[in-house]
Amino acid sequence: MLGWAVLSIFYSSLIALRQTDLKKIVAYASIAHMGYVLLAFFSLSLSGLASAVFLMIAHGIVSSSLFVLVGILYDRLHTRSLIYISGIGKLMPIFSFFFFLFILGNMSFPSTPGFIAEFLILCNLSSLNIFISFLSLFGILFAAFYSVWLFNRIINGSISNFILPNLCDIFINSSEFIVLMILTTYMFFLGLFPNSVQRLLMVSLMSYSQIIVGVS
Repeated sequence: MLGWAVLSIFYSSLIALRQTDLKKIVAYASIAHMGYVLLAFFSLSLSGLASAVFLMIAHGIVSSSLFVLVGILYDRLHTRSLIYISGIGKLMPIFSFFFFLFILGNMSFPSTPGFIAEFLILCNLSSLNIFISFLSLFGILFAAFYSVWLFNRIINGSISNFILPNLCDIFINSSEFIVLMILTTYMFFLGLFPNSVQRLLMVSLMSYSQIIVGVS
């Protein structure tokens, strides 16, 4: 199962690098992150299980935020294809700011919850199988590759000729801003204060394991 998890991380990361549809890139990135959840489940420890649940919470925030941002672009441009999107940073600075933050979260940058979760997962995994733990590190590198590539392709560069006649409103509206601010707050709160959730997860898992032992 550890081998299948590493294979899923590599395979989905390489597929993400080949996509031109924004939603597909985010979707395949999600599959790659779930490979780390599978690694944590089979690390055979309570701390590994707690790290897996923490990563699912972190990924739920980051992935949802990226889908919101993709939806904002689609609402204005009516396309998700990277072929037609470039130079957004010059037209939508607030969007670009939020996109940068959640790209950092997607690549598990320090101070984001994904960094904490994947670090703990690899620490637990190294005591079980150091070779699998070493291979899993390349998945983090792949995440950095496709995250930086995606950000650079959308935000930087010259403004696409497709964008200007189709961009009805270059600014995000108030409701979109509020949603993105809430998600940003959650992301950095979990990244800077992970113990607030980790303690609850460990207590819950320990209680559950005691119940299982008692029943058996």
